[in-house]
Amino acid sequence: MSELVQRTVFATPRAAEFLEERTLQAQTGQPVDAFGSVVIKELIDNALDAAESAGRAPIINIITRAENGITFVTVTDNGSGITSATIAKIIDFSVLASDKARYRGPSRGAQGNALKTLLGIPFALGVAEPVIIESCGVRHELRVSADPAGDVHVAHDTAVSGQKVGTSVSVPLPDYLEIDAGGWAFNTALVNPHATITVDNPPNSDTDRGAEFYKPSDHGWSKWTPAMPSSPHWYDKGAFTALVYSQIREIKTTGVDVPLGGFITEFDGLKGSVKQKAIRTVAAAITHLSGLEGRDDTINALHDAMLTHAKPTPAGKLGAVGKDHFERLLDDWYGVRRCWYKASTVTDDGVPYVVEVAVADTEASGGVWFGCNHSPAFGDPLGRTRLSAADIYVTGAASFLSQSGVDQDHRAAVVHVICAAPQFVDKGKVALVAPVTVADAAARTLESATKVIRREDEQRRKDAAKADRAEQRARDEARRAERQMSLKDAVFRVMPEAKAAAGHVVDVRTLFYQVRPRIQQFTNAEFNYDYFTQTLVPEYERTVSPLEGLYYEARGELHHPHDGQVIKLGTREVEAYIPPEWQFNKVLYIEKSGLAAQLAPYELSQRYDMAIIHGKGYAAKACRELLAIFSEIHDAEIFVLHDGDLDGYNIARTLAEATRRMPDHHIKVIDLGLTVPQAIEHGLETEGFTRKKALPTDLELDDDAVEWFTGEPFFAGVDKKGRPKTHYACRRCELNAFSADQLVEFIKDGLRRHSATAKVIPPQPIITDRALTVRDDQLTELINDELDRIFGIAGIRDQLISEFPTLADVDHTGIQDSFADAPTLSWRGATRQLVAEHIDADGDGITASIIAQLRATIDNAAAQDGDL
Repeated sequence: MSELVQRTVFATPRAAEFLEERTLQAQTGQPVDAFGSVVIKELIDNALDAAESAGRAPIINIITRAENGITFVTVTDNGSGITSATIAKIIDFSVLASDKARYRGPSRGAQGNALKTLLGIPFALGVAEPVIIESCGVRHELRVSADPAGDVHVAHDTAVSGQKVGTSVSVPLPDYLEIDAGGWAFNTALVNPHATITVDNPPNSDTDRGAEFYKPSDHGWSKWTPAMPSSPHWYDKGAFTALVYSQIREIKTTGVDVPLGGFITEFDGLKGSVKQKAIRTVAAAITHLSGLEGRDDTINALHDAMLTHAKPTPAGKLGAVGKDHFERLLDDWYGVRRCWYKASTVTDDGVPYVVEVAVADTEASGGVWFGCNHSPAFGDPLGRTRLSAADIYVTGAASFLSQSGVDQDHRAAVVHVICAAPQFVDKGKVALVAPVTVADAAARTLESATKVIRREDEQRRKDAAKADRAEQRARDEARRAERQMSLKDAVFRVMPEAKAAAGHVVDVRTLFYQVRPRIQQFTNAEFNYDYFTQTLVPEYERTVSPLEGLYYEARGELHHPHDGQVIKLGTREVEAYIPPEWQFNKVLYIEKSGLAAQLAPYELSQRYDMAIIHGKGYAAKACRELLAIFSEIHDAEIFVLHDGDLDGYNIARTLAEATRRMPDHHIKVIDLGLTVPQAIEHGLETEGFTRKKALPTDLELDDDAVEWFTGEPFFAGVDKKGRPKTHYACRRCELNAFSADQLVEFIKDGLRRHSATAKVIPPQPIITDRALTVRDDQLTELINDELDRIFGIAGIRDQLISEFPTLADVDHTGIQDSFADAPTLSWRGATRQLVAEHIDADGDGITASIIAQLRATIDNAAAQDGDL
């Protein structure tokens, strides 16, 4: 037995998640091509927070500069600056450094570790230039990278900087990313009336205004800022306990304990000494915050006492933007003719919310913007919220505005939601969890702001409908006065309208049903489906215009040899079909689909490496196009098998030659029969039929076929004009006259007669590649069988199930939640996804257990003299 290798169980650092495209997408909730927007939005949010935390009206400058394939995005603020100590925490990827992670409030952004994300994005996108932070007189050049093992490395160089006030952050990005500095500046200015924002060199601006500048609209306006106290009502028990323990962990790091009274006064409404004294009675023996460690019951009691003595913070303190500011900015860019503004405030379980909506009629076409907590949003904050008002029942504010007509040209709207303790339902942290009270308030606000527009649009619709009815009556009268058209002219006249109504991708039968009612105003002629599909549609496409997206349903099937694959021969299926290589070198078209089951047991496909098409009479256009591909591109021989009648002979001809529908079609087709001489030779049973039309002049017939199909004339009455009609009693023979064995021998004889019995053998390199693949597969199978015999895979699985009993804990609620993120999933797919997530969450433990069990088996075998 070979010596077994002792494997190492590796621990992969989680810090690298800030430096990988896939994990960065999960953290930001945005795809890679939106990373430019992620960077500029987070830089602006951080700059606004920094200024507000310093008690200053924000002054933000945004600069974009392109150089050598790199776009440098720089945002400067007038805050207190970032100290070197804070920089040290930011570049320490072993910890998460954030003042937003535990404190609750209506703060901007939601990533919590945005600066770590911004440090990692350049590396993830292959940019070697450093991120530069200048603040407090120091210039920090930061290059972050990860080695193949996942360890993060930070190169940190410092120099003297002239940036004494505020902070300047510059992030390098590849120039293929879209970085709409002007757009994000406008979005930010919309929800920040107190901010001064300038933009230099916006690379993707579609205006000729040059540098953009936004001034404060109301110097007296105020909002809740990150430096202001939060409310105990904004925390549930779990969040409050997490805040206390985060403080305790910081105390252990710094060695500076926090007096319990000082901690209490950090919350809104708890400054008074009387309230503090009453609250501290629940923790009488505790003087400092560190004394709460391990005393969760006391922490809960402390929270309850704070809730009792602190009034909920009014929603009015959160800082609604207001109509004047929205209207001023929208008017500056789009020209406002009228503006409607509505705002609602609601407090749910102590947490205040503000929903404000501005809607405008504009001279230029505007748009719809969303904001959350004075930050421009990537999407609709109410995007997962059911909203119901004024006969509108939708999910999301965007849908409500669309139903109200706001998404039309010359309209603009802003929806801004402020929440003191935002919780999100999506990974991108865009859509808020909105309680029913908030959803109702939002719906009322949207309904009120859009009421005038909806009423006016409804009146315009009524007036337009009335005018349309009048015009339709006039058109109907004019058409009745027109002469009766031919069926062809009528169809051609209505075809564009009928095709548009049927849809871009549509089958020919649906188009027929759209054409039929429309031609009735022009003609009373009988409208036949076959005439429409076989004659009128091809002629229209040939002489007027192709009907893009029109397809024909499958008429026949292509049966592969060896792999059992069956391809329907419809327009769409043939367009998507890619012939396999080195699988067949001949194709047999059989006009009867009913013979498929009868011939299958004889394995003709496999015997002769021959694909078989079972058709339904005449080959459809798609089928003939496929045969042309087989013949001209793949050099396959094409054979046909048909009945011994007029249609059979014509089917063989149209497979090979041009027709009215396919004037350029020409391929070589070998006719195996059934011809009339062959039917006579085999003594097959014949049957009579009546020919009512003249023999085709373009059809080559042998002498026996001419005799059979000419037949004997007989009197068949008179036509509508009283003239005598002559029909002909003729003979024919169908393939069904053969027994199954006879038909197979007939096909074999035909293939032998045309020397078409050779099997497919590809060139040696193809054979070698296949042999190597088969060898690898079979060796892998042998290895797996032997591993299963030695280690007992089923036993290992059962042990894992006993150690991790919750891996299959999937319930109705979990599946329902999965549909919210992936509405196309089935319940089976959702179950598979949830179980995979459970297994992934316990992945390290599962791997360790598997290794332990394998080692135990090996050790046991070693103890028994190595007998595995």
